[in-house]
Amino acid sequence: MIEKVFAKQQGETFGETTRVMLGNNDYQSPSFLPDGTTDLAATIGNYAGALAGIAAIIAVGALTWGGIMWASSAGDEEKIAKAKGFIKWSIFGFILTLIAWSIVEIVKRTFTA
Repeated sequence: MIEKVFAKQQGETFGETTRVMLGNNDYQSPSFLPDGTTDLAATIGNYAGALAGIAAIIAVGALTWGGIMWASSAGDEEKIAKAKGFIKWSIFGFILTLIAWSIVEIVKRTFTA
């Protein structure tokens, strides 16, 4: 027997689930989303937060690499200029990542509240 039911949390309906009854076994799938939640905005926010974290790690790695480039330039002006550009764009990428993450968090809290 398969029936559609509405999952409830503290008396409020927050998502549709499917209940499958096979003999004495009762299986109920909690949601249609891959992370097990029923809230699409929260799921998108979780994935965006994870991507922002990865982007921040890459930006910090690029900043570190720019510092290593500068330290190993041995006074060569061309290498120093290249390292400064690398550092500048790494900082820009990090700030952009923070802004994007902040926007996602604001949107997520707006739609999940």
